[in-house]
Amino acid sequence: MIIKRGNYKSINPDISYYINDDLHLFADEHIYFLDGNNGIGKTTFIEQIVLPLLKKQKLPALFVGQDYELQLYLMCATSLCPVHIALENPSNLLQSLLRKYNYIKIIIFDEFDKRCEIKNLNNVLDKHNISSILVITHIPSHHRKDYFSETFKTGCTLHMNNNNSTEVCNNRVIELSCEILWQQ
Repeated sequence: MIIKRGNYKSINPDISYYINDDLHLFADEHIYFLDGNNGIGKTTFIEQIVLPLLKKQKLPALFVGQDYELQLYLMCATSLCPVHIALENPSNLLQSLLRKYNYIKIIIFDEFDKRCEIKNLNNVLDKHNISSILVITHIPSHHRKDYFSETFKTGCTLHMNNNNSTEVCNNRVIELSCEILWQQ
């Protein structure tokens, strides 16, 4: 999936996104780390730009949002995973969902790393042949390769920045750039 270079409007009239270069998302064996300051609009970018494009291209994906606790009971009912098992280790719930919906090859996590040990997450991803994930994360960039380079051939950081943002008609423009962290 390609998100073309350029400006993207948000539902919030005060914010838009500027993508410096074409983004080639969800290539096989890639992990993408979306980072930036708290409140910059990472979740909004996923919900308003990425998810609609996935839907438009009919690419099946699983999105686990920040409101995990609200989603928990629905995901447990859908996957037939008992709630106490899901609460004990969220990777159990993820595994149950992927077993039921085995056609899913793309996962988007909004800070799921706060709820699930990375080792457990990697085990689930390996078992279910997930081709690509996008993670909104606060894992320091110098640890990302250590955690994920055995599971994914390529790791990229998508960094959101508004330090140099420009005001266009009272609109805050958030820049999104891509940096390759490793490539095998």
